[in-house]
Amino acid sequence: MLNKKKLKLTVSTVIIALCTLLYILVYLLPFTGGTTENAILFGAFYRPMILAGEWWRLLTMGLIHGSFMHLFVNMYSLFNLSIMLERVYGGARFTLILILSSLFGGLFLLAGSRTIVAVGLSGGLYGLMGALVVWLSFHGALRDPYVRNNLLRILLINLMINFLPNIGVMAHFGGFAAGCLSGTELCKDGPDQAMKRNCAAAAVLLFAVLCIKIIRYPVRTDEVYLGTDISILSFYRDHGLSSYAGYMAKKLDAVYDIEYLESIY
Repeated sequence: MLNKKKLKLTVSTVIIALCTLLYILVYLLPFTGGTTENAILFGAFYRPMILAGEWWRLLTMGLIHGSFMHLFVNMYSLFNLSIMLERVYGGARFTLILILSSLFGGLFLLAGSRTIVAVGLSGGLYGLMGALVVWLSFHGALRDPYVRNNLLRILLINLMINFLPNIGVMAHFGGFAAGCLSGTELCKDGPDQAMKRNCAAAAVLLFAVLCIKIIRYPVRTDEVYLGTDISILSFYRDHGLSSYAGYMAKKLDAVYDIEYLESIY
C-alpha cells in the first residue's frame, strides 16, 4: 500500500477558505440587492453600526473583500507570510498576532476615518509583516544583506500601496504597530522580559488612546446614510430578526442623535 501523507490544516488555509466562501456569498448571491449592503450584512466595517454595538465588525471586516483581485492578492500574501510565521511562532501565536493586528487596524480606522464601508485583511497582513520584522531582527537574520534587501523591498512596495486611492491607510498603520508589539510579546526567544512588559504596556496605552479618540469623535450629520441603514435593518426584520432590528434601530438613533429609525422598526 502507498503511504498517504495527511494534509495539515493550517490557520492560513482555514482563513483562505472562509474568505473565499464569504466573497461568493457577498458578490454572487442576491441578498439586499447591492454589494455594499451585502458586504455590511456579512461583517464589513461600517462606523455607525460599530458604534451602535456591533464591535465584532472590527474583526469580520478582514474576512470580506472588495473584488476578486483584492481577495487574490490578500490571500496570496497571507499564504506566503504564513509559510514562515506559522512555523516560527506556532499556530496559536500566529492566530493571536493576526487577530490583534486586525483588531488594532480596525480601531485605527474607527478612530481616524469618516463613515465608510471598509473591507479586507490588510490590517492583519501588515501586522504579520511587523511580526516578521521583529522575528528576523531578534534572530539576527537582518544582518544578512540578501534577507535585509528583500525585506526592505517588500516593505517599500507595501508603503507605496498606501498612496493608491481607496486604501485604508490607518488600518495598515494600526495593524503594523500591533504586529510589532504582539510579535515581540509572543516571540519565544530573543526579547527579554523587560522588553515584553514594555510592549504590553504600550499596547494597553495605545488601546486606551484609541478608545478615547473614538468616544470623542461622533458621527457627523453629513455622514449619515439612512438608506443604507434601512436596507440592512429591513433584511434583519424580514429574516426573523425583528427584535434585533428594533434594537439596532434604537442604538443607531442614539449614535446619530435623532428619533427616526426606531419609529420604523
